[in-house]
Amino acid sequence: MKGVHGRFCEVSQLLAGDARGGQLADDLLNACFDHVLPEDGGEGSMKTLAHLMVTLDRFNAHVRREGGEGLFVGSPEEVAAWAEELTRQIWENRPN
Repeated sequence: MKGVHGRFCEVSQLLAGDARGGQLADDLLNACFDHVLPEDGGEGSMKTLAHLMVTLDRFNAHVRREGGEGLFVGSPEEVAAWAEELTRQIWENRPN
């Protein structure tokens, strides 16, 4: 998934100055990190994945209301892979 972090940055720019959008973006990143890098050092659970899916849906709905295109839509497995890639690219400081 090339450019996952870059796409997140693009969508975040669309929401610049939007307090609600900024909070939803923070919530989404936290949900990604909670799923990919759980505090117990294990793997993400169905609970963290469900939370991630709900948070991503909420973020996408807000972006669409603001006239943008949603960030990512997929099956639970695809969302988990997307979150892993986004987290890895942020960790490695790779926007694209």
